Parts: sequence; C-alpha cells; structure tokens
Amino acid sequence: MRILTMWFYTVIAMALGGFCILSAAGLIDPAEIFSVFQQYLQEPKGRMVIGLVGTLIILLWFRLVLVMLESFKQKAIVITDNKEAYASITVPAIEEMTKKLIVSLNGIKDLRVRVFPSKKSIRVFIQMVLIAGVNIPELLADVQAKVKEKISGVVGEDKKIQIKLVIRRIISSKNDESTTWEPQVPYREYS
Repeated sequence: MRILTMWFYTVIAMALGGFCILSAAGLIDPAEIFSVFQQYLQEPKGRMVIGLVGTLIILLWFRLVLVMLESFKQKAIVITDNKEAYASITVPAIEEMTKKLIVSLNGIKDLRVRVFPSKKSIRVFIQMVLIAGVNIPELLADVQAKVKEKISGVVGEDKKIQIKLVIRRIISSKNDESTTWEPQVPYREYS
C-alpha cells in the first residue's frame, strides 16, 4: 500500500505540474479543461465519479500522512512478546551498546555504528578508522564475533544478525587528529 500511495501522488504531482507548465507556455488553454470539468458536473454520473475521485484522493492523502508519521517513530526491536511480558529495545540503544563494545578494542581510533532492524533480521553497519600496525583480518573477525554475540544476547537467538564492516581510514598513530569526523547529530531519526 505504501508504494501504491507514493506512486499515486507522484502521478498526481506530475500531472498538475505538467498542466501548469503547459498552461504557462500557452500550449493548452485552462478554460477548455475547466469547461470539460463543468460538463461532467452537469451529469449525475459525472458528479458521482468526481466525488469518488475526490474521496479517493483524500483517503490516500491520509494514508500518506500516516506513512510519514510512521517513519518518524523511533524504531524498536521486540525482544519478547508473550502474555506475561512485553520488552523491546530501541535502535539507538543497540547502536550505543555496540559502539562502547568496539571502542574497548585496541587498534580502533574512531567508529560509526548504524543498526537497521527488520522482523526477522538485524543489519549492523560499522565504519571504522584503524590505527596502523593492527592485524586487520584478526581485528575484523574479533569485532564481528563480539558484536554478533552481544546483540544475540540482548535480542535473542531468533533474529539473524548481519554485520557489515567498512574501514574508512588507517592512520599512523592514535594521536593523529586529522581524521576527526563531524559529530553525529543526536536524534537523527527525527529530522
């Protein structure tokens, strides 16, 4: 339904935009279009069709608003949902937990963690700045194992955890400040 709503409003926006452009260019006469519209309003069937189209547009508009509001909600991963209890954990909490876990490892200067949950899996995207001289394959295997173990321990074994690691840079020493990233915006999901 979400794709249908977006597609519908794209078509409506393109038709109205095209109408305005063609009217401004003098290629069509808006008075002719409105006279056809008035002819439809003279007939009972035409009035019913125009009324149904208007109702459909309003209903789809409400659907679009709901979809937009849903995307602003803070996403949460359900841990348990049974008669006795309901528990969930937010995505920022998992991101922060993962970041604290990885920062404690030697050889990592800076990192960014993004978590993308779905019903059956959790995708973790980690970007890192490493310090030169680190055994990269060993460090990446260690990061992947620890992150998978920690997230599985929190959300349970029923969710598949996919981890993607990206090395952004390798710097010469831990005191090298040339790799400072811009600070992350808090509550970036709400903007």
